[in-house]
Amino acid sequence: WAPIPPSSSLALQGAEIIFNLSADNEGTSKHKYLCSLISQQSARCIAGYVFSSCGFGESSTDVVFAGNGLIYENGKLLARGERFSLKEQLIISEIDAERLRTERLMNTTFSANKANNPVSLSPIRIIAEHTATGRDFELTRTFTSHPFIPLPDEMDERCKEIFSIQVAGLAQRLTYVGSPKVVVGISGGLDSTLALLVCIKTFDKLALPRKDILGITMPGFGTTNRTYNNALCLMSFLGITTREIDIKEACTLH
Repeated sequence: WAPIPPSSSLALQGAEIIFNLSADNEGTSKHKYLCSLISQQSARCIAGYVFSSCGFGESSTDVVFAGNGLIYENGKLLARGERFSLKEQLIISEIDAERLRTERLMNTTFSANKANNPVSLSPIRIIAEHTATGRDFELTRTFTSHPFIPLPDEMDERCKEIFSIQVAGLAQRLTYVGSPKVVVGISGGLDSTLALLVCIKTFDKLALPRKDILGITMPGFGTTNRTYNNALCLMSFLGITTREIDIKEACTLH
């Protein structure tokens, strides 16, 4: 809950997994805020974060403890226990320490903050780590086979964000170079269609005429009627300037 929690100093000194043993009592809507803080702190520290709070029977007054058990890795929740359980609990997950080390090496802000850290660094005790073999444990966490593809419920938002980034980048570039015209090769496939849609959205945002977008289709020996017609229909529908350059003869000459 502190502006600069102890975990920040520990992470800058090399701690990769933070353990927080807490006597944090419960309050209305407090748990969601707690999870948000832990998620953000584990992401800022590029660390694993294990949180364990007091549970049932550990209060001699009217204060209530929920026995929160949470494990985060670089902002992502890996495991959580049952809140307000009357029994002891044990939650288990695996934290990829090697990945955390790599992320810290790649993150220039982390290393710069370490060099200019305003917090006094107190000495810490280094604990020798035990390297487990494949026979020592079974992996409990799951890893997606497509780590760069968002989950179905996040797909629309992620695609919209990517599209908006592309539009903003192109708008900035066109404004910088002072050239209101672009040339796009249109094959009728997905890639060129997306490129053209980005151009269309950018020109609309900049209040530029779509006729200043020159779409070129270059049919060759590998062009099918479907993709060829897709290209022509798309350019006509979007109202851009169209040009066709047949490359069959050029391919034959070379």
